[in-house]
Amino acid sequence: MWLLVVQLLCTVKRIESFAVTSPLTRFITGLELLLQSAQMWDRDAPTTLKLTDKLMPVVELIKRWRKIEYRFDNSFLFFCLLLLHCNCCVQLSFGTMPS
Repeated sequence: MWLLVVQLLCTVKRIESFAVTSPLTRFITGLELLLQSAQMWDRDAPTTLKLTDKLMPVVELIKRWRKIEYRFDNSFLFFCLLLLHCNCCVQLSFGTMPS
């Protein structure tokens, strides 16, 4: 059981070491690992030491960041398709573009 405590602390330290410029996915994955370890702890911990109440903000943060990631991925995909479409239109209008 104490190995889980060490795992939780190592995960927290690792997340804290991420640069602010790190990809959002890195933070999300770190938080998901932290959540998974905390849930394993809760499964065996006595009632007075359970982390369930303290995990809710982490769960909400993961949900919020996953939505942002999903929105960004969709926007990026739309942007790429738009560029591809515009590039095709330019090539149809002017013929093959010289390199």
